[in-house]
Amino acid sequence: MSLLFGPQSSKSEDANRDGAAPLDRFAAGVIDYAIVLMPFIYLILAPFQRAIKVAAVFGTAPAWGIPIITALSVFSVVVMIFLYQTLMVTFWGGTVGQLLLGLRVCNLWDRTKPRFGQSAMRSFFWFLSWIALGVPFLAIFGNELRRTIHDRVADTVVISVRNDRKVESPTRRAALIVSGIFWAVGVVAVIFLASTVISYLNQYSQQNGLIAQLEADNVLCEQVSDAQANWPNENGAQAKRLSVAMSLYTAGIIGRHCLQGEVENLPYGKTEQPLLDLAKSFVYADAPGLSQSYLTKICQLNSSSVECAMSQWMTQIAHGKWSNVKGELAALNHVQKVFPFIWAEREAMAHNDYRLAWSFLQKLPDVKELADFATPQRLKLLVALGHNKEAHGVAAAAYSALDDDAKLRVSSFMCDENIGLSCAKLQSRGCQIFSRLTSEYSDALNSTQASLAYLRLYECGDSTQNPASINYEPLLSLPLNRNVKELVEAISRPGTRALNKIRQRKSLGEKVVAEATCRIIERTSNIQKLTALMRYWRDKPDTLAWQRVGEQLFNKLYQSHSYALSAQVGKTLLAEKMSQMRLARQILALKHSNQMARARMRLAEYLARYPSPQYAMGATSEDMRMPASLPLHSAAATTQFRTFVDRTGFVHVVEFLEKNASPRGK
Repeated sequence: MSLLFGPQSSKSEDANRDGAAPLDRFAAGVIDYAIVLMPFIYLILAPFQRAIKVAAVFGTAPAWGIPIITALSVFSVVVMIFLYQTLMVTFWGGTVGQLLLGLRVCNLWDRTKPRFGQSAMRSFFWFLSWIALGVPFLAIFGNELRRTIHDRVADTVVISVRNDRKVESPTRRAALIVSGIFWAVGVVAVIFLASTVISYLNQYSQQNGLIAQLEADNVLCEQVSDAQANWPNENGAQAKRLSVAMSLYTAGIIGRHCLQGEVENLPYGKTEQPLLDLAKSFVYADAPGLSQSYLTKICQLNSSSVECAMSQWMTQIAHGKWSNVKGELAALNHVQKVFPFIWAEREAMAHNDYRLAWSFLQKLPDVKELADFATPQRLKLLVALGHNKEAHGVAAAAYSALDDDAKLRVSSFMCDENIGLSCAKLQSRGCQIFSRLTSEYSDALNSTQASLAYLRLYECGDSTQNPASINYEPLLSLPLNRNVKELVEAISRPGTRALNKIRQRKSLGEKVVAEATCRIIERTSNIQKLTALMRYWRDKPDTLAWQRVGEQLFNKLYQSHSYALSAQVGKTLLAEKMSQMRLARQILALKHSNQMARARMRLAEYLARYPSPQYAMGATSEDMRMPASLPLHSAAATTQFRTFVDRTGFVHVVEFLEKNASPRGK
């Protein structure tokens, strides 16, 4: 047995005597990282440092730019060190510092150079040892072969080729001390981790308990908790409760008292302070001085945050600088939070910028908590942009999917659109649903939109449909919106004096003022007064309410045989929104005002946009049908349009339009 184990014991003893001295290994590290690699580290970090300085000085980077640049710089240095260690050990058996000091990294079993996989594994765990604050390196003072953790994982050992620098195994006392240090560090780490987890769980439990209690006391709103559970992540993590509350508030789904409960009763950290101040500016909007102080404070905390940008935009909008804000809103494309897009969509709608509002609406996440806001907004935008067919599809889906409050908003809007100028669609689905909801809910007529829709519904329901004979007393006894009730009182009086007073009161709201203008046009036959109303209308914004005033004005002038004036109104309407009916009526107005050249040009445009053989009533051969394949504004198309009109007869097409597109009263 002694012969069998004797050689092994001798070999083990020899192996234990060629270990590398800890001081030599430390000196090799100093040479590698303070002398050899330092120039390369500076070279790699230089472009990143420059980018950080430029972003900090000029503010050209987005809110997440500097952290990302910093992370990339650290990652680049780590990759360089990893490759340096791995390749040097694989091909030369050690780094430059190790080679200069006579140290070699070799395979534990056959003392050959490590393979690439071993070297890579050794480098990886070397980095992990540094992440662990260097404690694993202490194994060099306690391990029999003076192997650290990364050596033991990779099956390598560091030896000295210089006889005068070789060291033996550490003493038993040293090994016990190192083992004790490891145990102490491990116990402290476990205690720290356990206490952190317990503290987090307690805090989480206390936070949830506080929220549940405040919700039970009606201080907080349950809609926020329900929405947060389904909300998409923001910046790679679960959305903050306050961010969700801000989204629901800006969408009108929760009231101000809900947001106030959030900002006054829940603790928030420093990172959420800009958002908290923005929320407070919304909550205390009735106190302009206090609200503005919170807006000012936001940029002092974080000038690169979206909350700071919103505070600046809100200040500019308050000073009537929407055009400046509109150009800056492109920055929202880089934001992962939801409430800035909702806010921007509503501001764009308020400033009648429907295409911009549509672009923001498309960026909202598809979550059920926002459906009651997004669907009515989508419906209004589709109508405003002239996509009526798509609007009816959205409305049909809304009637079966949304809650009654949202259905009321959708049905009142659609019913109002259907019977705004004619009672022909009184039995449309929108009007039927609106009628049912108003009979079921006592507060259904609180809004201006719902009250105006009900007013028209009431008038269309009159058997005579004669405005002069309608009795408005029953309508005044209903809980209508206060502003609309004043309008109804003015409508119930003969003449236009009371309506003119309503028109001059901007405080009643755009929709009420526009409706009063429609009623004045309906009751006025004097061309001079209609001309004055036309000039008044042209100064108004391009909103759905004022577009309806334009339609009413066109119809009145046309029916009064003031075709030249009606053509002027029609031109403005077409510039605001192109539609088949508007274009057809413009052709008729131009024709009856003897503007034949312009009428033919509009007719050519009409036939190009809405080609159909039915216009060619006198034509029977296939070659006399209107071609639809040519570009609208090409010279060849213009020639063919004229040829087609000449063949079919201008009168034939106009007769068709007279029959199907002439303005008719209610």
